[in-house]
Amino acid sequence: MKQTRKPVSTIIAALFAVLLAGAFLPVDYVIESPGPTFNTIGSFDNQDLIAVDGKRTYPTAGELDMTTVMVSGGPGRDITAGDAVRAMLNPHQDLVPKSMLYDESQTRQEVDEQNQAMMDHSQTDAVAAALHEQGIDFVRKFVVQGFTEETQADGILKLNDEIQTADGRDISGVVALRQQLAELDEDTITLGLTRDGQDMDVEVPVVTSAAGERVMGVFLSNTYEFPFDVSVNLDDVGGPSAGLMFALALVDKMTPGAMTGGKHFAGTGTIDADGTVGSIGGIPQKVVGAQQQGAKYFLAPEENCADLRGRIPAGITVFSVKNLAQARKIVEQVGRQSDTDQAFADLPQCD
Repeated sequence: MKQTRKPVSTIIAALFAVLLAGAFLPVDYVIESPGPTFNTIGSFDNQDLIAVDGKRTYPTAGELDMTTVMVSGGPGRDITAGDAVRAMLNPHQDLVPKSMLYDESQTRQEVDEQNQAMMDHSQTDAVAAALHEQGIDFVRKFVVQGFTEETQADGILKLNDEIQTADGRDISGVVALRQQLAELDEDTITLGLTRDGQDMDVEVPVVTSAAGERVMGVFLSNTYEFPFDVSVNLDDVGGPSAGLMFALALVDKMTPGAMTGGKHFAGTGTIDADGTVGSIGGIPQKVVGAQQQGAKYFLAPEENCADLRGRIPAGITVFSVKNLAQARKIVEQVGRQSDTDQAFADLPQCD
């Protein structure tokens, strides 16, 4: 698909605004640019990027790249109006209000620690999703780990409460709960939980955050006990968006045959223990970064397809995915078929 440029009127208006501020004055924006990619079934620093201990693995082929976004700006690293102008003129960069990505009270160290924690959680969630996809048993708990300063849930929920359901629906993790909150019309949600061995239901207030998301102001995470060990050998990369590609890589490693058929895939998306794929930020930059590194196929969360309209570069096909099972099916089908658009006409795509 041919990439469209940003409207001229938008660029002119933005240019006028930032020039008034002065080219060297800091602005409350960050710049998102294409970042590096990493082959999750390959190696990094002479080690398998994903290593499995205690479970038989099989040879793989091709590439299943996780993708990244480079963010310029943020706490302790302000960009200038001149930087903003250059970003607006670059079709592969986006200018994003800083408040959409960071809390104004956060320090750079806190941001780095938060990103690393999200990466760690995405790795364990990916292992759970890969085992769930293959029918391998493991122990999982979805628990309360903390509260934001503005939350109204503190006292209604308690640390280590184990969340079982939300408005009567089973909840496997953060992605599924976030999707349910986004669909919620009410100002409360009923959580079924286990506390000190007793089951109960509680009504938790739901508010709209500064970024426009429906939230409870609660930090939640999955804890697991797996029947074997998985380690990810990748440093200085943070955030939750590699979950889908980690899970696909594990499925590929733990099943006979090369899932990709030797072809070059890339992708992104958060993942829950049941394989639900969630949306991420910076997806136009991730697709561009993948295309620049030679990927021919990209797996994108279904919810992100709207962000890619008119922004998919030539030479790469972007498939829309809801869950790990669907992503696996797409990779396997593309991997074994001839490399033509007609061959993939029955597969969901972003356009």
